[in-house]
Amino acid sequence: METENNYQETDLGNVSLNPRDEYDPDTSYEYLDTVSYQGGSYMCLAELGTTITGLAPEPGRNTEFWQMLTLPGGLTPEYVAM
Repeated sequence: METENNYQETDLGNVSLNPRDEYDPDTSYEYLDTVSYQGGSYMCLAELGTTITGLAPEPGRNTEFWQMLTLPGGLTPEYVAM
């Protein structure tokens, strides 16, 4: 007996944090994308199925579209390089 699997592909979007490097105003971000920005890190809170572009995180603050994960710090470039 031969079986055949029929399935429909479903895009669930991000299901866990998705690192996206440094924030770029020309890039589209979706729910759970994470970025670094001016010394801090932030998680995108865009509504599922939508993206945001050109809405930067506010350093050290939570906003409608970004949840702060780590506070911006005053680290020197030498410390970051270590």
